[in-house]
Amino acid sequence: MAGYIGTKAVNLSTTGADINGNANVDGTLDVTGAVNATTISNDEWIPSLETVTATGTTSATAVSSTKIIVNVDGGTGTEGVRIDQTATLGNIIWIKNNSAFNINVYPPTGGQINYGGADVPWVISSFVTTRFFYSSTSPSVWSTL
Repeated sequence: MAGYIGTKAVNLSTTGADINGNANVDGTLDVTGAVNATTISNDEWIPSLETVTATGTTSATAVSSTKIIVNVDGGTGTEGVRIDQTATLGNIIWIKNNSAFNINVYPPTGGQINYGGADVPWVISSFVTTRFFYSSTSPSVWSTL
């Protein structure tokens, strides 16, 4: 069955619904199975999680992460993780340092964190979570929250 909700096309079947445009839900949205999408309202990404061990001592050698939630479970205090995402303004990621040592978080290659200079790391203390907000495209800047 095809139709419209407001001005948005909706195709319903016994196996699911295809929505072309925005879907505004008042109440609970129950999903069974995979959600195949890249954004939710307000450009929030669907959470994706990974656990990594900090490696490398420069932006070029730090372990790369493309996920939204990053748990760092190891390192010796001089290694790091590089944010390696294609982002749009307003995107937020979380990096949690689950190790007993400080870790370095590097911006995407050529980018900055808090206008601290290109490829300069931000230090996260042991057992601390820091949120990073993509705040500027020119220059490319991730800001801490």
